[in-house]
Amino acid sequence: MKKLFNHVNNYMVRMPKEPFEGNIEYTEESMKRACTNPVFREQILVASKSLYDMMNVYLKDSSKLSEKKKKNFYNSMIKYMVRSKTRTTPFGLFSAVTIGKFSEENQLKLVKEAFKKKVLIDLEWLFLLISKIEENQPEALLFRRNEACCIKGNRAVLLYSTQKDVEEISVRATKVFHIVYELCGDFVRYQDIIWEVKQAYPDVEEEKIKNYIAELIKKQILISNLRPPFTVKNQFDDFMERLKQTNGLEELEEKLQQLKLLCEEYETCKIGEGEEKYLEVIAFMKEIISASSYLQIDMEIKESPFKLHHKLANEINELASMLIYISNPVKDSFTYMDEYRNKFMEKYGVNREVPVIELLDSGIGLGAPETYTKPANDFYETFQTKKNYREEWKHYFLDKYVEALENNCPIEITEEEIEKYCDYHVDTSEVPVSLELYFIVKQYQDEMKLYLAPSVGATTAGKTFGRFCDLSNDFIGVLETIYEKEKELREDTVELCELNFLPDSIRSGNVVREVTFREKELSLYTNSNKPKEYNICLQDIVIGIYNEKFYAKNKKNGKFLIFETNNMYNPMLYPNVLRFLQEISQEGKRKWENFPWNYIYAENRYIPEIRFGNIVLSTARWKLHRNEIEMNDKTSYEEFKKNFKQFIIKKQIPEHVYLSESDNRLYLNLAKEYSFYLIYEELKKKNTEDILLEEVEKGFNPLVDEKGNSYVSEIVVPFVKREKEKVYQSYLEEAEMITDEERIKQPFDEWLFLKLYTKQDREEELIAFELYDFYEQIREDYNINCFFMRYADPKPHVRVRFYGATEELIRFYIKVLEWTKELKRKNIISDLVIASYEREIERYGGRKLITNAEHLFFADSQIVSCLLRYKRLGILNYDMERVGIFSIFLYLQQFFDTFEEQLKFLEDNFHSSDYLDEFRKEKEELLQFYDLENDWEGLKKSEEGKQLYELCSLREGVVNAYQVNIKEQVKSKLKIGEIVASVLHLHCNRLFGTDREKERKVMVMAEHIIYAKRYQMKKREHDGKK
Repeated sequence: MKKLFNHVNNYMVRMPKEPFEGNIEYTEESMKRACTNPVFREQILVASKSLYDMMNVYLKDSSKLSEKKKKNFYNSMIKYMVRSKTRTTPFGLFSAVTIGKFSEENQLKLVKEAFKKKVLIDLEWLFLLISKIEENQPEALLFRRNEACCIKGNRAVLLYSTQKDVEEISVRATKVFHIVYELCGDFVRYQDIIWEVKQAYPDVEEEKIKNYIAELIKKQILISNLRPPFTVKNQFDDFMERLKQTNGLEELEEKLQQLKLLCEEYETCKIGEGEEKYLEVIAFMKEIISASSYLQIDMEIKESPFKLHHKLANEINELASMLIYISNPVKDSFTYMDEYRNKFMEKYGVNREVPVIELLDSGIGLGAPETYTKPANDFYETFQTKKNYREEWKHYFLDKYVEALENNCPIEITEEEIEKYCDYHVDTSEVPVSLELYFIVKQYQDEMKLYLAPSVGATTAGKTFGRFCDLSNDFIGVLETIYEKEKELREDTVELCELNFLPDSIRSGNVVREVTFREKELSLYTNSNKPKEYNICLQDIVIGIYNEKFYAKNKKNGKFLIFETNNMYNPMLYPNVLRFLQEISQEGKRKWENFPWNYIYAENRYIPEIRFGNIVLSTARWKLHRNEIEMNDKTSYEEFKKNFKQFIIKKQIPEHVYLSESDNRLYLNLAKEYSFYLIYEELKKKNTEDILLEEVEKGFNPLVDEKGNSYVSEIVVPFVKREKEKVYQSYLEEAEMITDEERIKQPFDEWLFLKLYTKQDREEELIAFELYDFYEQIREDYNINCFFMRYADPKPHVRVRFYGATEELIRFYIKVLEWTKELKRKNIISDLVIASYEREIERYGGRKLITNAEHLFFADSQIVSCLLRYKRLGILNYDMERVGIFSIFLYLQQFFDTFEEQLKFLEDNFHSSDYLDEFRKEKEELLQFYDLENDWEGLKKSEEGKQLYELCSLREGVVNAYQVNIKEQVKSKLKIGEIVASVLHLHCNRLFGTDREKERKVMVMAEHIIYAKRYQMKKREHDGKK
């Protein structure tokens, strides 16, 4: 197996603060022992103040707690007690992180006093404080406009809101607003803003002006110079530096210096000795401003040089490559983004770059893709996705499952078996640029053994590291290495851009803080860490399509933009525009994290352990429903326990398991009472749903301290791909600026656009008879042309566009009314809509060529109407796919001068091995029928063939005129190919409807035929020379 990635020689180690041991009991004595344990008390204080307060109530007088409260208290305590010994995920004082490296040896030794606190000011508290200063003391500050503010018509709107229960924030975009908006492109003193508005409105009282500016500040349309970037090591330190440079806030600065000293004092307290100091810090902060959270605390493992052998890195590399090989090829996937791309092409074509803000606006663009909720779309359309795995994998994994059950052994995935089912020649453009994988590390039979963690990993290397950069420069070093390696893979035409933003839930700012080395930054609701020339504005980002993939481009310099982050903030929670920019930056990459076995085994009640080589991908797991143990709402705990023990024996469930939900796992020892009680409570909560039990990883924990205590450990391993990224290209270097007046034609402004809604099985009747006859009737009396296309939105309909002078169209409209009434009477159409016609100017070559294109559409529509009519009347007996292929060939001969140009066009745009078997079966007949090299003499010998040829040749004049102008106006061969492909797409749409697969089939078959023709012609030429 060819390896696709390189590791960066470093990894993150994550571990709980407490050593692993199973001495946890569900007893009052155990609870009191935990409540008086100073280390555990401080851990709980940092994690949950409400539980900490309950601990104190319980210690003082447990009788004050009702039975229900006591039960909930015990459950919460047990979960935290288990977490403190078993959970590696960084969380307050419960777990710690450090950087390890791959070496020639394994060394996992923890030194004494290894854990070091790092105290950060919670960003919710910090931003609440900044907002208070902005609103109460604006005269001390500088302000600029929030880049999340966009002008839409007569309103200025923020793309998302950070205020609870407020979905949209907007103000009227009045003349005074525009004055402030233009003025505040960069920082301006508050007094200068007031002065500028006063100059424009001298008669308005200054107090009224101040009230207006105060509203803009409160709504965060204007933001101050105090706001720190999320891309610096320490936001509070950055804020303090900004505060020092601000006059009039000295008293606050002094208080915050005291706060900093208090935090440093708490930081130096050993864990278990800092309870009082922590409470002192919180009380001090609360006096300044109240918030739901005050401090963010992480822990670093100090002076413990962890090493793992290079052998493990190689095993992980093989796994990373295997996950790519077995994942769905991009062409076999169909997601909401594929559907969105289709809608983009239908609306804008492939030759247009659309401002991202316009695109995601449902009023003037497409709105956001399905599943986007920040904000939610005004409307939703459902679509059918494809499976996340190929059918052959289903057979493979089902066979492996049966084999594992029969032999009572794990499911073993082997490289040799995989080779039979997947293509190891993966297109390098489909390989992710980087990724991270998570593993639990165990020692089993004197060897290190890796278990893939439930959260699997991250789709970009560095995401897990960014949050911890304030702990140690080692984390920053890893990020810099990843960036440098990624930059080497990219071309100069690409710029990497970091997303620096305040989330809609302000407290989530603690998750998005990071350090970055990416050269550009897009900042919303806060300030950038970079000079102005390295900042990207949303207004400068345009979206286009190349090679069936979205791209983002900076219209200021024409460079392509890749948007990434070094944090683990859930992409589903991003504002729509930022989520979209991140998702299209992963366009064309395989979704390796969608493991096929997760879907294939989804309904199975039991799944054995799954392995690849020496790595366990998933431990054995059992689903449990309350019905399986005869449990209902009235079942007592004792009855449950008896039935569950029988279930354990019957299903051979091991003693040590996890109670799992997604990537949240709670370690249980089924020899202990607390485990039974937690499962009992969980089944009561779930009611109709399953719970999931997973076997705990086998082996010993190799990470030990000086006393021999062992600790659960997890590693995060980043990888960067080996081969360079393919060059981003676009022929839209200097896109024409087309005005709305040119592009959008209102009804009767030279065009009348009708949407005729009909059933799909009556579309051809509408086109071949009703539309054909209507046009034949009116063409002599009215100077009108028309063309049509088929569409679904999602209802199927035929779009008819009539062209003529405004006065002529108004006169003609009476006829349209009569015709459409008749269509409704016949039940041929169910509805009629008159709409604006948005001309696809860029798609067909620009403003100088769109008229040529529309004249071709007129001719092609008449020809297709006639073809469909002849077919339904029996005049034309050829299969319509055969007719379509012939029409494609005739188009190619009309657009391209040579046979080689025609072949190259098909190879560039439609090359595929699909339908090859069908072609081979009919090869001789097809090559004889399509005698394009003999000017169709064979075809024209039959009356039917002659009629087909003459009918399709009626468009020759308009095609030639279009072709001549294309050659004069368009210099890029790539662009010419795209124009021709668009013409052929619309022709197939008229002929076959919205069946894109049938369209692809005739194109691919045409490529097979012309390729075989070239071989045939070369052979004749060679034989002739003999």
